[in-house]
Formats: sequence, C-alpha cells, structure tokens
Amino acid sequence: MLERYSPLRAYKQTKMVNVLFTAELNRRLGPSSPVRTVAADPGLVDTDIGKKSGARISRWFWSLRRRGGIPPERSAAGIAALLFDPTVRTKPDLLWKHAVPLRPDPYALQEAHGSRLWEISAKMTGIGEKAGLSSAHS
Repeated sequence: MLERYSPLRAYKQTKMVNVLFTAELNRRLGPSSPVRTVAADPGLVDTDIGKKSGARISRWFWSLRRRGGIPPERSAAGIAALLFDPTVRTKPDLLWKHAVPLRPDPYALQEAHGSRLWEISAKMTGIGEKAGLSSAHS
C-alpha cells in the first residue's frame, strides 16, 4: 500500500536527519577537531511556508497555526547565538532551540544509523570519501 505524503511527517524526518548527520559528522571529525557541529531547531516561526501547499485545507490550517509562531528575527537570533557563543563548542549538546540545548531522539544518537546516512549521502552526492572524513573515527 502506498503511503500518502504528509508534510508534517516529512518535516519531522528532516529534523531527525539533521541531528543524525550532525552526530555522525562530529564522530568523523573526532574529539580533537577544532570544528564542532550542532543542529538548530528554529521552532514554530511565523512565515508563509505553509502557503506552499496546494491543498486549501493545509493553507487554512497553517494560517491558524502560524499565529502561535515567533517572528523570524527571534528564531534567527537563537541560531546566531550558537555561532557566536564560544562555550557552545565545549558542550556535548547536539540539538539546540533558541540557544537552549534539547535532548535529541535516541535514534539520532545511534552510530550505526549515522554511518548508514553518511554512506547514502556520499553515494547520492558522488562525494564518497573525497571529503577526507573516513568511516574510521578519530
């Protein structure tokens, strides 16, 4: 049976993949790397993104839902705080929302899943191991 596309489910899956990829990249960079990556959850932001749906009911739902969102500038400020706060790179947290660490889904922390995502991404992009980040973690 073919599943119907769900924009909310797809969005949730992309957020999971962001954290999974972030964790895997940090593993591949190794603990001695001067580079540390984090994933940022922008939260519910009051934008027009929900108007992209072709379904009238989806557009109507988004017009109601977005009212509970924050201004884009506030969401951006939380992300910018991660870039400019030097203490973020010393913390073990991977996922942040409005400059506050969140506990990611345990699935996103499983090394086997991160390794598989990396393999699929490398194959799809044609980059392979050319990026210099081998599967042997430092």
